[in-house]
Amino acid sequence: MEFQNKILEKVNEMLAVRGEAKCEEHECTAGRLFVNARQIIFFTFFDHAKGEGKFVTAHLKAVESALVAFGKNRAIIICRDVAPGMNETLNMDKQRFEVHSEPEKLLIGNLNKHILVPKHILLTPEEEKKLPYKREHLPKILSSDPIVQYNGWSSGVVKIEAKDGIVYRVIT
Repeated sequence: MEFQNKILEKVNEMLAVRGEAKCEEHECTAGRLFVNARQIIFFTFFDHAKGEGKFVTAHLKAVESALVAFGKNRAIIICRDVAPGMNETLNMDKQRFEVHSEPEKLLIGNLNKHILVPKHILLTPEEEKKLPYKREHLPKILSSDPIVQYNGWSSGVVKIEAKDGIVYRVIT
């Protein structure tokens, strides 16, 4: 539980970077459930040293019920692993489900301030239209990329200001 509380602290930092409110805990028998103004945050039960905490169908049902009960349309899921077959279900709706199956990575902190990470900026649709390239010709950055997940971006074009120049990537 102490490890999950550390993760929760970092999740709240991540939400603050996104301009969102902290979350409050609510009762749930399938895992730990937190809610803020925009979404729910669901933890499967796991301990730092143990391999438990796999996200399974029962957890998905609990998340779906919580989304309905709290009138939300988005969930951040924090687990140790995702059961076979669940990946396809969760990946089909990336706008709705943000999955972190390696919770230790959340302990890194604010990736936007990390010395080795170049500045990443999500372009507005107006800025996107001004690009000299068509979207389909741009290289890709995965929606599972840590910087994309940390900022909560699910689609769009990211401008990356690297030391050797500016590059653009499409989130897929």
